[in-house]
Amino acid sequence: GLRFDLTLPLSRVVAHRRGEIKLPWKVFHIGPVWRAERAQKGRFREFIQCDVDIIGAKGIGAEAEVIQAVVAAIDRMGARGFELRLNDRRFIQAIAEKNGFHHEKLDQFAITLDKKDKMETSEVIASLKNLAGQELSPEILALVEGRLTLGAAALLHPVASEGLNRLVSILEGLDLPLERIVFDPSLVRGMGYYTGPVFELRHRSAGYSFGGGGRYDQLIGRLGGVQLPACGFSIGFERLALLLEEIEKKEPLESQSIFIPVFEENLRKNVFLLAQRLRSSGLVVDVFPDQAKIKNQFKFAAESRYRWVLIAGEDEWAARVFSLKDFQSGVEHPIPEDDLVDQVRLLSQSKKD
Repeated sequence: GLRFDLTLPLSRVVAHRRGEIKLPWKVFHIGPVWRAERAQKGRFREFIQCDVDIIGAKGIGAEAEVIQAVVAAIDRMGARGFELRLNDRRFIQAIAEKNGFHHEKLDQFAITLDKKDKMETSEVIASLKNLAGQELSPEILALVEGRLTLGAAALLHPVASEGLNRLVSILEGLDLPLERIVFDPSLVRGMGYYTGPVFELRHRSAGYSFGGGGRYDQLIGRLGGVQLPACGFSIGFERLALLLEEIEKKEPLESQSIFIPVFEENLRKNVFLLAQRLRSSGLVVDVFPDQAKIKNQFKFAAESRYRWVLIAGEDEWAARVFSLKDFQSGVEHPIPEDDLVDQVRLLSQSKKD
């Protein structure tokens, strides 16, 4: 069969090789997975999933660390503007069972709730009312309409509430590059194996998630007889790639890379040494590889969306004073050779946003 995610295969490996793995085990893995999706933008039948998991840790620190890792990864790729939605599966189960959605109705309750972003609120309410066979309680209506607060959810499951509050406190203290962290009591995700906190990355530009995960403390035990706590977070690579393409179209020029044209072929060796020096300090630098008129090299830089061009012609080498040109504003910043690395990093990174 075709695997539908990476969590189940990982759990099977842990269950079968428990004696060979030192816990807690932090692991990341990337590979193709398949879903019976109706193919459309952002939804594919085959896609690449990128997972980070922690096996053998039951504390809320595991959730915080996998979230921190994923947010750091997407930020490094230049994707910003995300919000993190949080919930706990135990809230969903508690409110469902309290209102008569037991056994087979629990799954249908979760499936209906999961369609909340794709249906009108009135349609969700009508579907749940039909499933319940009666009028919905005020707390179910508050859940569907997005009015159920974390404080109110604490009455449903105090332990889950305490853990989620601690998680939010940790994440807010990390000052992650997120637009906001939101408690979303209607967030469902994986009722088949998630057992506690669940989370999801959303972006204001799309109607689907870019990544999600949660705690799955019973899955490994179901496969191998020994219960082990586990937590993970995954990113959908293709969705992220589509978002990066959209961001690139909207941003005027690439802000974090430096382009160095070669004014004369006899300067190429010097330019290579200059680029090497800048790269060794952590900067991203591109040198034009072929002989070409300087206007064509500048055209290449503009079409490639470079914002910063380092001018290093005969006059600059003679004076040992170079010039960093901002393609966005047209302003040139003269920089003495001795200050080159520090000043280039300062100018390019301080204005990248």
